[in-house]
Amino acid sequence: MLFICLKIKGMSKEDIEELKEIVQAAKRLEELIKEIEGPLTDWQEKNLAHEFFCIGAPSVRPIADVVSRIEDALHHHEEPEKESILNWDAAIVYEGLCNLRDQWNALFTKKRVDGQQVYAIFSQWTNLIYKYTEYIGNKYGLIPSSFKIGSKAMKCLGSCGGTSIKFNRRLIKDCGHAMTTAIHELCHIRHFDHSTRFWQLYEDICLNEGILLERVLGNKRSFRSIHEPIPYRWDTGIDFFSDRESNAIQKYMRRCKSFRKTLENKTKES
Repeated sequence: MLFICLKIKGMSKEDIEELKEIVQAAKRLEELIKEIEGPLTDWQEKNLAHEFFCIGAPSVRPIADVVSRIEDALHHHEEPEKESILNWDAAIVYEGLCNLRDQWNALFTKKRVDGQQVYAIFSQWTNLIYKYTEYIGNKYGLIPSSFKIGSKAMKCLGSCGGTSIKFNRRLIKDCGHAMTTAIHELCHIRHFDHSTRFWQLYEDICLNEGILLERVLGNKRSFRSIHEPIPYRWDTGIDFFSDRESNAIQKYMRRCKSFRKTLENKTKES
């Protein structure tokens, strides 16, 4: 106790105020935990089940963030407002992905990597790419049932089993590929193979969303038979994970069940 008091005594006023805020957030979290342990309404159960955060690893997430998300799940009964289509404009999504990529890359320029920041940035990235994929799926009637991050050994950029989509973790470093992979795997919900119909659907969506600047398929059977550069709006170069990066996120994979998110059954909005 004496050691703690001496440490606090040596803190700046700003540090002390921040510490007080953490204590207050922790007290509120304790109150919310008691509320969760009590009887819950159906909508509270639904909100808590649907909320996407790793409650099993609170030590790696800012307490205030956990409090905020539980508060929303328990006390905000209003139906969420429909996302504006403008919010999911390809350029806006790409900018958001690039911002997270830059934050991620900056983490690993340091000698010592902050585990909390690793978790926070990767969680934000999965949330963004999952929501974007869900938006595109609903828009074109390609309804996924769940998302998850692939294992450390995953070689392909993405995969689709039935209606469950898996993303390669290194897509956090490849913003253009992250978006085209989302569309690619969604197309597999309708066409399980890489037939001409699959590639026509893929081209249509990429073109319509402004990710592809012009049609390139023509009489070709697939994009894989196109040898000249494909006119994507953004670079789709591949950047591999370093062992340091892969190991940094690996420690959270089991705790967060591979960042799995299960979606509610939806029908395409008219």
